[in-house]
Amino acid sequence: MADLAVLRTAKQALDEGLLNSEDYDFIKKAFLRAQQIKAGLDAGFINPEDYVQARDSFLHSLDFALVGSSSLTRESSLPTPGSPKGAVAAAPFVQPINTRPPQAASFRAPPHQRDSPTAAQAAAAAAPPPQPARTSGGASGSGTVPIPTDIPAARGGRTSMTNNKTSMSGISVNDQCVAIFQHIKSKSAYKWVTYKVNDAGNEVVVDQLGAADSSYSQFVSVLPENNCRYAVYDYAYLNADTNQTNNKLVFVHWAPDSSTTKHKMMYASTKDFLKSYLEGLGAELQATDLKELAESEMRERVGQA
Repeated sequence: MADLAVLRTAKQALDEGLLNSEDYDFIKKAFLRAQQIKAGLDAGFINPEDYVQARDSFLHSLDFALVGSSSLTRESSLPTPGSPKGAVAAAPFVQPINTRPPQAASFRAPPHQRDSPTAAQAAAAAAPPPQPARTSGGASGSGTVPIPTDIPAARGGRTSMTNNKTSMSGISVNDQCVAIFQHIKSKSAYKWVTYKVNDAGNEVVVDQLGAADSSYSQFVSVLPENNCRYAVYDYAYLNADTNQTNNKLVFVHWAPDSSTTKHKMMYASTKDFLKSYLEGLGAELQATDLKELAESEMRERVGQA
């Protein structure tokens, strides 16, 4: 019988290993559903207009691609109104893509019609996936370097005093903050460091670290637009009296106007507590916008100190 042609073709494909059992069951269920819709038309339960709507809805619920046809248009194995009872319109074999909830139909060109990958595409495909960085740092070109985790706490300093002590806001200072500060002061290995209060709101931690050759503009670029930060900048200046280049460590309190009142209060109440562990600061700069953060402002603070 013509109405069983599709099932016979599918069964033959299953036997030859061209289909798996899951795909075959999908085709069988779809076939039975199509016959039920046609039987409803023949029995007079649905009129021809409703039949066309039911048929189209059924086709859209299937997720399949046509095999053996160069056309991208879908063809139906459902009978059409007015055809002899049980007759099925000729259609190519339908291969289900999957049995998941309906999605948009897809079409994959045969191998001989697919474009060959370029050398760049082949190299990209062969390249290993990028690995996440193991240390923190800023964006490319920001002048930042990875934050070291092996700098020992400064011996003889006040680093150990940070343990179990908190500011009036209940915020402590991580030992790494002081250790890196001491490293900048004694070795000039880094140009600047920024600090932040962690997400839990209970500890000041190192945020970003500037390379020894990073510029002032790169330092400014890492400060967030809508949040507060502390920083220490190793500012170099020319001493007019001795005609020599000297350095001063400048403490920066960045509290932009766009930051929340809560953050401003939290950073303001912890500032002096943090500074008490950073022995050797030569000047301080407080800024609420980029104009107040200009290098000329820092130069003026250093001159006043």
